[in-house]
Parts: sequence; structure tokens; C-alpha cells
Amino acid sequence: MGCVDLPFAVHADLNNTTTPYAFFSGPGCTGIKMTLPAGDFHSFASFNAVSVRAN
Repeated sequence: MGCVDLPFAVHADLNNTTTPYAFFSGPGCTGIKMTLPAGDFHSFASFNAVSVRAN
């Protein structure tokens, strides 16, 4: 999967896959990166994720 720009900022994820995902603070998978593991439910209220890609 390539980079996906999200239509709104997200503050939580449910990754029910075997692949980690990276969330980014900028469009086009730029800016600050936060990587979340596979099989994870996570919230991040203080981080505005606006793009995502599989790691």
C-alpha cells in the first residue's frame, strides 16, 4: 500500500492485520511519523494523523 491522505485527522486506529502501519502528521506521508504495531488498538488524542501507509 502506498501513502493515503486521509480526508480528516484521525486520533485512533484499530489495526486488525499482521502489518504495522505508520501514521504521519503531514499530507503525502510527511512530517512526524508514528508507527503502530500489527494487531493493535491505539488512541492518540494529541497527534493529528492526516496520512497513513503500511510499513
